[in-house]
Amino acid sequence: MTSRVEVDMIVKATSQGFEKIQGDIKGLSKETGELDPAVKKTNDSMSQLASTLKVAAVGALVGAGYAMIKFGKDSVTTAAAVQEMTSKFTTVFGPEAERAEAALSEFANTVGRAKTDLMGYAATLQDTFVPLGFARDAAADMSVQLVKLAEDVGSFNNVATPDVIRDFQSALVGNTETLRKYGVVAQETQIKQEAINTGLWDGTGMIDAQAKAQAILQLIIKGTTDAQGDALRTADEYTNIQRDAAAATTELQLTIGDWLIPTLTELSKKQREATLAINETMKAITRSEE
Repeated sequence: MTSRVEVDMIVKATSQGFEKIQGDIKGLSKETGELDPAVKKTNDSMSQLASTLKVAAVGALVGAGYAMIKFGKDSVTTAAAVQEMTSKFTTVFGPEAERAEAALSEFANTVGRAKTDLMGYAATLQDTFVPLGFARDAAADMSVQLVKLAEDVGSFNNVATPDVIRDFQSALVGNTETLRKYGVVAQETQIKQEAINTGLWDGTGMIDAQAKAQAILQLIIKGTTDAQGDALRTADEYTNIQRDAAAATTELQLTIGDWLIPTLTELSKKQREATLAINETMKAITRSEE
């Protein structure tokens, strides 16, 4: 963990580094007067960036240590990823987004999961169903249903939910071997028979991708009856308590990340401005020496 002394050394070194660069550039400006405008812009940008970095370093590092800094960084990463996911979720669900989010939020609260994780899984499945030709409302119902089932199957088999989601997604587009580990048999014969039994296909000609996916979904549901409801039944067991704790941590990271992102965005803009200014100055120096 970073000590107070180490933090002070980092801040001091950063400050001294900026001062040395600024001093070198000022020296160059005395020899090449035509660089004054670029030098001034660079110095102003660097001074502003240095001050911002020093404030950020002191405020974030002092008394908190490396672990807190890492948590803050992870929080920003998590929040940024959720922003991207939310954008995808809204797009793929379209007018069904609000309804789907409400259903996932209720389930997340019931079984102790992070709503944003469930939304990410649902967006992945929705983005599989819609291209297969399903209407968004029907696809939304199936996506939410499969997310809930994936949590149950993952809990029942002690498999991470993202892995179950990937296996389900792969099966829906035809690679049904991924279901065997969960006790689900969905070979071509079973798929076609299920499609006939449920009226999805009349048994003649080629079975289309949409009917096939829906038949596979039904086989997944029928083949996982023992697992259904397991996430809630075993909510008080150690593994699921860990998942619940992880969900709480994710929610905390989102709160912290959402708070930090605006500040870091401004810092990134200032860093970019300073970098561009330095680049222009160095180009001017190079031209003057030719």
